[in-house]
Amino acid sequence: MYIVPMVYGKNKARNMGRSLLPSTRSKGARDDKAAVKRTARHNIREELDKVALDPDYYDDANTDFEADTNHEIREVVHDRRNGDKTGPFERWSVAITKKVDQDSRLTYVKSILPKGVIGDHALTHIEWKDHFSTRAELELEKNIKLNREEGRTRNRYAKKKANRRLTRDEEVDTLRKIVEDGRLHRELNKFMSANVGRRFPAETVRERVFNEITQQWEIKYRSVYFDFPPGAKFGGIRKLLGMHDIETYYDDIRNGWKEPDLLVIDGIRYANPKAHKNGYSALVEFLEAVYHKKKLPHSVSLNHYY
Repeated sequence: MYIVPMVYGKNKARNMGRSLLPSTRSKGARDDKAAVKRTARHNIREELDKVALDPDYYDDANTDFEADTNHEIREVVHDRRNGDKTGPFERWSVAITKKVDQDSRLTYVKSILPKGVIGDHALTHIEWKDHFSTRAELELEKNIKLNREEGRTRNRYAKKKANRRLTRDEEVDTLRKIVEDGRLHRELNKFMSANVGRRFPAETVRERVFNEITQQWEIKYRSVYFDFPPGAKFGGIRKLLGMHDIETYYDDIRNGWKEPDLLVIDGIRYANPKAHKNGYSALVEFLEAVYHKKKLPHSVSLNHYY
């Protein structure tokens, strides 16, 4: 019978630090990263195609040929890190520092881990635990928690007022501020393009099908989507063009697109390429984020172009 030898000292610390490296999400993280990059390339190609077909479409507020994927990549990294096998390392680091002074526990673990990427990566998995926080950090966290609880009681009405639904005048004023800020203007158009798609009308068809198993005729229903007219040109989603277009744009989005779902050409019904979904809820989400100075909503998700 083979007996596994026990490891102590620096070799033990090195082995525990290295045990975190084989993440269980390594392949999934590579696939997610590829999806983010693929989505960015797809968006840029789509913008280039629109400019090639219509040079007047180009506008600094509408087109963005330098898509920033840093935020999505950080999410991918966070998901991959969640796949690390951290349990054994956390239990070991807590056990060896039980008798160490509270203010020196994290420093002690850092001193015995190997220097470089292995040790730095291992520390990120335990530095957030209360066991490795200094007394000053624990006291600060306690005070922050107390202040947060007092703020909830004292400012309950103020927060409720701050999260109320915006009026029409407030939404229009927020659109003006967005146009004045070129970056927000571009982000709004990107967000609306990603969240407001075309309408694909369909009809339910009743069919009589013979079942080979039961040897009987049965009635089946299936949805049939209408085709677009031959040579149809797809216009882009309604975008905010500038300061002169604010009220018209707002009314168009609020009332929804009035285009019919179907067109009849030579007696044949086709899907209308100009018909789009109502995007008012998406517009309100973006305006409220800007008005209340919250984090802007994402325009594209990882699975958008799978």
